[in-house]
Amino acid sequence: MIHITQYLCPQRHAILAAAWDDALVEPALALRSFEDQVEHLHFTGVLRRRCEICCKDVPLHFEDGVTGFRTMEEAAPHLAAQQAAQMRTREFLKAGRN
Repeated sequence: MIHITQYLCPQRHAILAAAWDDALVEPALALRSFEDQVEHLHFTGVLRRRCEICCKDVPLHFEDGVTGFRTMEEAAPHLAAQQAAQMRTREFLKAGRN
């Protein structure tokens, strides 16, 4: 099954997300890898330790869930549409803060 792992604020605004296939990756390894990547993004200054939507310095957390998709090929169109929608939201919020 295809999982989606997210880095969320308490209001459930997704800061970052990744999809992965549990038939190809051990769940503990996938989760640890995602957490390590987020920590690297924090360390390098690419990612802040706050929600850019509600603009609060609140504790962020990781959450993993199983999607209804069986393969990445099946999930890909949905994931691409979600990514595009998130990028539009990001640009909208960015433009409003200038």
